[in-house]
Amino acid sequence: MGIDTVRLWLPLQSDEAAHLQGRLSVEREVLDRRTGEVSTLGSLGPLSYCLKPDGLRVTGSLHKWVHGTNATEAGRKEVRLALEGLSDTVGLDMGQAQVTRLDIAYNLPVTQPPDSYFDGFGTPSRMTRNQTGTTLYLGNRLRVLVLYDKAKELAAKGVELPPVYSLGPMLRAELRYMGRVARQLKIPELRASHLHHEGHYTHLVGRWKKAFLSLPTVPRFMLSTEAPLQGAKDLVERLAARALAHMTPHEIEHLLAGLPRKTRSDVKAKLAALGRKPHLTAPDERRAEFDRKVREAAEFCR
Repeated sequence: MGIDTVRLWLPLQSDEAAHLQGRLSVEREVLDRRTGEVSTLGSLGPLSYCLKPDGLRVTGSLHKWVHGTNATEAGRKEVRLALEGLSDTVGLDMGQAQVTRLDIAYNLPVTQPPDSYFDGFGTPSRMTRNQTGTTLYLGNRLRVLVLYDKAKELAAKGVELPPVYSLGPMLRAELRYMGRVARQLKIPELRASHLHHEGHYTHLVGRWKKAFLSLPTVPRFMLSTEAPLQGAKDLVERLAARALAHMTPHEIEHLLAGLPRKTRSDVKAKLAALGRKPHLTAPDERRAEFDRKVREAAEFCR
């Protein structure tokens, strides 16, 4: 289990901000015409920064700070090393920075092409679904679950793949907290130093595990069944199951999107009930494999 992209905010006194401005390499300055405030933008190795009169914001992958790439995951040790190096660079204790974005990720070794697992995932309530190529996004403004082919992404960027990628396909499972991180984690606050603290790290692993295991399961409807026909209602249900067997979750979501909210909810409930009829559905081996891999990863990382 690893910490990938973070956004850190370290409040500063005016004299600290002025001192830091002379210490950092400036790439450009941005004027806020509404407030007259000038922000300084630049890079800290693979990370980016924005220095304001009242604080420093740093964004990027902590794993890239240590290893130059995020092909694998940054565990507690890598997070600690990244924060120590970042603190030395800016001359401030970045461990005290507030975490305002947090990505928790793991590369799951799977047996099939990563995007072949996507149809087994439904869309959680209060989230939207978007698939772009071989990447699936399920999320909202504050939280996003992302599933994608990590090897393909790295190859497209010209990054040399670590030996572990030779074992087979890798399905990247990322949980991205885009804002209000501490509130979503149900803790009073989250500082950067907490990310390599054993207790907080274990809590993050548990949240990652719960997020992916809680994804709704899309039933695998069968085109035919040998079970005896039980009447007109059963026939209608079999016809519906046969039609649904030819549709992807995205296509079903698209059809439901045009319905009034109450009607959409009722239809979803009926589809869920249909999916619980064993003579109309088949076990989804890929979803079972995914859930097993998530449990194994969480146990390994504790």
